[in-house]
Amino acid sequence: MEYREMLSTDATMDRIRSGVQVALPLDDMLEKAARYVAVSYDKLGFILKYDQDLERRVSEWHGDDIDEMWTMLQPLVKGKWRERSPRYAMEFERIGQKAVEFEAVHR
Repeated sequence: MEYREMLSTDATMDRIRSGVQVALPLDDMLEKAARYVAVSYDKLGFILKYDQDLERRVSEWHGDDIDEMWTMLQPLVKGKWRERSPRYAMEFERIGQKAVEFEAVHR
């Protein structure tokens, strides 16, 4: 929770979220927080992948947070981090995209 809150209120992450090119690397603490959040949601995505009903319920309950974090971290995950590891956070991407779609329909 602290890492998500830190990312949500950080000015650099606001710029990344809005599509502004940011000079990389990020400071160590910010990158650590971003990686922690990405890996945590990746683990959640892996668990939910095998239980569609649970995935739907988590999306209903927690979808706005997943949407926010995926939207914010997508440029880092799909850019910088996947250059080093092409399959990095694939399940986070999967649940992130579903959350974005779910939130768009239910707003």
